Amino acid sequence: MYSASWGFGRVLPHSISLLDGWVVKNGIIRDVPGKQIRKWMNSRSAAAIVPLPADATETDFMQACGVSREDQERVPSQLAGVDPRTLISSLGPERSRDLANSIKRILDER
Repeated sequence: MYSASWGFGRVLPHSISLLDGWVVKNGIIRDVPGKQIRKWMNSRSAAAIVPLPADATETDFMQACGVSREDQERVPSQLAGVDPRTLISSLGPERSRDLANSIKRILDER
C-alpha cells in the first residue's frame, strides 16, 4: 500500500475531494494499492500524482512536492506573526487540533 499526493500544497489544508472514488484530504490519498497509483500516473487527468510510502509524513509530502528545506525553515517565524484564529480557519479544526496536540506532546517530553 502507498500514499499519494494529488494537489498537495495547491489545495486548502482542510479540503476534501474525490479521485476515482478515493478520498483526497489536503491533497493526500492514503492506503492506495500500487496498481491504482500506476493507473493514475499513466492517465492524463491525474498526471500530478506523486507516490510515497504508506507511512509518509506531511514533511515527506512537502519534500516530494518541491517545498524546499529553506521554505520549511521559514514556517516558525511566519507562524509567530499569525493570529491563532486565522491559523485555525486556514487549517480547519481537525488539523489545528492535531498540530496543537503534537506541540503539547513534544513540550511535555521536555
